[in-house]
Amino acid sequence: MLLERYLDNNVIFYNSISKKRINITYLIFFGACVLIMGLRSITVGVDTAHYSAIFYTISETPWNIILTNWKTEACEIGYCILMKASASIFSSYYFFQFLIAALFNYLMLMFFRNNTKCYGLTAIIYLGLGTYTMAFNITRQMFSIAILTLAYDCFKKGNKKRSLLLYLIAITIHTVAVSFVLVYLFYLIKNNQKLILIVLCSIVLLTINFQIILRVVIKYVPMYAKFCKVSEQENSYGMIKYVWLVIAIISILNIYKYIKPSKHREDVPISVIKEYLNEDEVKTSRVITSLSCLVYVMCYCIGINVEFFERLGIIFVPFVIILFGQFQEQFIKKLLWKKTYSAIIFIAFF
Repeated sequence: MLLERYLDNNVIFYNSISKKRINITYLIFFGACVLIMGLRSITVGVDTAHYSAIFYTISETPWNIILTNWKTEACEIGYCILMKASASIFSSYYFFQFLIAALFNYLMLMFFRNNTKCYGLTAIIYLGLGTYTMAFNITRQMFSIAILTLAYDCFKKGNKKRSLLLYLIAITIHTVAVSFVLVYLFYLIKNNQKLILIVLCSIVLLTINFQIILRVVIKYVPMYAKFCKVSEQENSYGMIKYVWLVIAIISILNIYKYIKPSKHREDVPISVIKEYLNEDEVKTSRVITSLSCLVYVMCYCIGINVEFFERLGIIFVPFVIILFGQFQEQFIKKLLWKKTYSAIIFIAFF
């Protein structure tokens, strides 16, 4: 409640406060996130006690066993190395938990700052969408996602080798990180509008018709039937379905804005041409965000009926967080509408 009130009073209307105050507010906000996440009891979070037990087991496991097995105690080699290294410094799970909390929140903070100017809106969705609290439970996967955000930023800046290295490290933290390769593919086709349209249509059609495809798969490969959930579970998703619909609509609008022909004059000066080039770079970044968000929605829709499929969608959740801020930057220009939009987002997510 205190965090919500603090955001409501100090962060939500970021346009009305100075840049220095924004930085201080953001620092306090993420500092609080680190403290709450890092100092929580092992009874907070479904898997926290489980990870605590694994940590102490790994701390007593010889290095040669950890380094010669892809998984030890059901954890990938990268996470095991991190636990073992942490235990070598200070043999306490709380120290390791605080380390992960600090790294996770720092990497997410850097991703937000590099990809949107709507810091307050992003902070609200970071809490409201459940991304922050998910890190309390599925810690390994969320930490691998944080590493992937850094890999994405490196890739955008042209540092392909570092991006590839970070991508591989993320996979050693949690294997599901391999699905992030889709983001790299989206980046490779960023200048091909026809391919972008094909991908967009494919995602939409698959999302709408996945039950038909699922029935065909089960018919010819019956072993996959055990991964299907009972249909009654669809009702447990409630209002979140409407959030998915909004995410899909905003994503499609972003892509439409990119594909829609721009009116460029042939006799514009060099300075304006540079502005156009920078604008195109921003637009392509938003297209990648939008396609990733559509994959997120698709995975969660399929996850209604297919066990664990939503875990693939979680990989793309950072793009969902920045999507609303990018939409505001692109479509909402007047301050009054920005404040109204921010207030609606705040109410919707809390």
